[in-house]
Amino acid sequence: MSVMKDIRSIVRPNILELIEEGFNKNENEGKNINVHLDANENPFNAPHNRYSDHKKSELKNALSQMKGIWPHCIALCNGTDEAIDFVFRIFCRPQQDNVLAIEPTSRKYSTYAKLNDVEYRKITLDENFQISADYTLSLCNENTKVIFLCSPNNPTGNLLNKEEVLKICDNFGGIVVVDEAYHEFSRTESLVRSISSHHNLVVTNTLSKAYASADLRLSIVYAIPEIIKYFYTIIPHHHINKWTQEKSLEILKRRFDVDKWINQLLDERRKVMTAIKSLPICERIYPTDANFFLARFKDADDIHKYLLSEGIAVYKCTDIEGCENCLRITIGLPNENSALIGALRKYLLPPPFRKR
Repeated sequence: MSVMKDIRSIVRPNILELIEEGFNKNENEGKNINVHLDANENPFNAPHNRYSDHKKSELKNALSQMKGIWPHCIALCNGTDEAIDFVFRIFCRPQQDNVLAIEPTSRKYSTYAKLNDVEYRKITLDENFQISADYTLSLCNENTKVIFLCSPNNPTGNLLNKEEVLKICDNFGGIVVVDEAYHEFSRTESLVRSISSHHNLVVTNTLSKAYASADLRLSIVYAIPEIIKYFYTIIPHHHINKWTQEKSLEILKRRFDVDKWINQLLDERRKVMTAIKSLPICERIYPTDANFFLARFKDADDIHKYLLSEGIAVYKCTDIEGCENCLRITIGLPNENSALIGALRKYLLPPPFRKR
């Protein structure tokens, strides 16, 4: 039995006041407007003279068909960071509430906790980077408003146990945010459809990863309509520009290409992981469900420095709890992956044969 509170009861009072005042309400919605003289737009230089579609109906309809969920269960943001910031601004009172997030994970959750002056608590994962629902719930108190879970997780690459995640949803009185930015690479079922049975679940995704459209900065929030209503209370009008909406619609139509890209990256991932695992400097390759993997080396700091000298950038995780001596390696094109493997093999040569 879910212990989820009424959504309204955990929303910040100032957000509720904005709704009561009619903030961000569009009085033209549903009206047949042919002459636009209300927004101080310049009538010349069409179509760039007009603000973008505030409702983003066509884009949300496309996403809704793809995910099998109603359009009114979708909000769009400029990147996942913005979506996370909005969660803090909707649900967390500064200097009063707290949030939980798994450790290790992306630093963006702790960053936005600091920016919003909200206490940040860590959920330590086990040796396989898995989560325990009971342990997570034991860290909560009456002021815990949000639990952030990244699955597949960054930088570890693994999916979190779905049953444990849903158990947290069932037994937590606040909001559970699951970041599925890398989910398409896992070839598993998304949690998006679970929002109908778990009303405190918020799932985020993006076009940056599997859809190879990072420059669009489009992220998607899936939740029950009441939660989406609070997002659109604070989301500015016209904040997703026309170019982003048009290009997003284009990439969503290229499903064959996206599937091909994913298959190629997964094949390359297998090859790169096998090659690096065979090197004596590599101590462990962690299982992954993403377009990257985590590898533990004998001296990750030195290897990272060396790769930079060779013009190759990987992500250093040595200062992240649980990822000591680890590097996160993204899968690139075959020639880029070959360059990485070649550089690591060169690193093994005696000093006269390599630059250090």
